[in-house]
This record gives sequence, C-alpha cells and structure tokens, in this order.
Amino acid sequence: MDKYYEKIYKRYNSLIIDQYIIVLVSLLILTLYHISLTELELMSILVAVTVMDIVFTYRLIVKYNVYFFTLINIIMMYDVVLVLTFVYGYLLPTLLAGLSYLFMLPTYIFSLVYFMMKYKPKLLHFDKKYRIINGIAVLLAILAILESLHIV
Repeated sequence: MDKYYEKIYKRYNSLIIDQYIIVLVSLLILTLYHISLTELELMSILVAVTVMDIVFTYRLIVKYNVYFFTLINIIMMYDVVLVLTFVYGYLLPTLLAGLSYLFMLPTYIFSLVYFMMKYKPKLLHFDKKYRIINGIAVLLAILAILESLHIV
C-alpha cells in the first residue's frame, strides 16, 4: 500500500476511533455527575453511532473510491466496547444491549455491501493475513456479546 492510501487509512481510522472516544467520554461525564439517561436515549446514541459509521464509509468510498477491509474490525470492536459499557454500567438491560448490537453490525454490513455493489471501490487490506485477523475479530465480538447476554 502506498503512502497516499496509508494517509487516507490513518485519517479515517482516527475519525472512527475519535467518534467512539467522544461517546464513551461523554457517557463517563454523565455518570460522574449522576445524570441518568433513559433507555430510549441510550438506544438513540447507538443508532447515531451506527449512522456516523455509515456516513464515514460512504464518504470514504465515494470520495476516494477505496475501502479498507480492516475498518470493519475497528467498527465491530468499538461497537462491542460501547454496548458492553452500557451493560456493565447498568445503563441497559443485557437483552436490549445485545439486540442493539445485533442491529448495529448488520446495518453497517448491509450498507457497506450496497456501497460496494454500487460504486465498486478498490479493496485494500484484503489479503490472507487480514482475513485471518478479521475472522478472529468476528469470533471475539460474538463471544463478547454472548457473554454479555450470559449465554456462555
């Protein structure tokens, strides 16, 4: 991968990570000041995060005609961290949190597939090494959600 694509990857990677950090820090501040949110407000936060992921992906594909396959791992792992923060912070019931994650990931994947079929971007980070890493990340995400639902 040349320096041009490396620069784009770093930019979008940091955009996605910054989005999740902002949400987690704002939740921490809300809990420190004992401001409680309703379940509907928490679910709207999860929907907003998913929409922002889709918007960042759309912009990446349309503007640069490229998609980095490892961004799926980053989004998936931060979604798990966000949902587990809601569960372990007793902000959402475990079933509702698990269902919200099951909404977030397929919505992102379906929109990604639609963008790829429509715009046919260049796919980077899709060699054998990255496919193995993606498979491990998917397995860990599934295990984390099952554990949060107290199934495992």
